Order: sequence, then structure tokens, then C-alpha cells
Amino acid sequence: MNKNYDVSKIEGAVWTALVGGVISADRLFTGSRPSSIASNSFIVINVVTNLYDKKAYGTCNIAVDIYAKDLTGGRKDAATLMSLHDKVIDVLPIKTSPYYIGYYSEASLDDGLGYHITKIYLDCIVTQTV
Repeated sequence: MNKNYDVSKIEGAVWTALVGGVISADRLFTGSRPSSIASNSFIVINVVTNLYDKKAYGTCNIAVDIYAKDLTGGRKDAATLMSLHDKVIDVLPIKTSPYYIGYYSEASLDDGLGYHITKIYLDCIVTQTV
């Protein structure tokens, strides 16, 4: 098995790229959403599919969930979501050996807990190391 298939390493590669230009480390999480947070916006990075070994390389999908606290009356804070969205897109593709991570698709939803989310899905290719 390729040790670079470690989900934590893959999430860490995205985390490192985003900390470099998008969001402060205290508002960036890997794995799952924190149970409580005092911030009006934050990002969660999560490998959302199985990692498939294709023998010469591996593949998986990653979700970058951008959360923005709702405005008065439950309205979406579109300005914050758009700003963070564009900052995430600006770091793509992420090319850091052994990972190549690029844009796949996105969706928008309401989490029911006072935040709206822009969910950006990324493709990840993991190369074999020799």
C-alpha cells in the first residue's frame, strides 16, 4: 500500500495550501466540523470518498466546506461566501508531490444550525513514489 494514501496527509496538503493564502489556521479544520465555534466563517476540509488504488496512482474526492454565519433573519451571507470561495479557487490546482488536487464541482446548502455552506469538491490524484 502507498503510504501517501493516508487521508490525513491528503487533508493536510489542502490545509497547508489554504493557510498560505486563504484563511487563518484557527478557522481551518480537517475531518469534520467542530461542535462549537465562535467564528462567523470557517472552512472544513474532508476526504469524502474512498481512496481508490489504480495501481499506478490513487484517486479520491475532497470537500472544502466554506461556512458563513447567517445574517439577520437567516439570510445567506453571500459576500463572505463569495470572498472565501474565490480565495480557495485562487490556490487551485494544488501541486505538491505526491498530490495533484484540482477543481471538480460545487454546491450550496444550509446546515440548519445558523450557517450557509459553499461546498467545493476537488479531485485528488496521488502518484506512486519510487
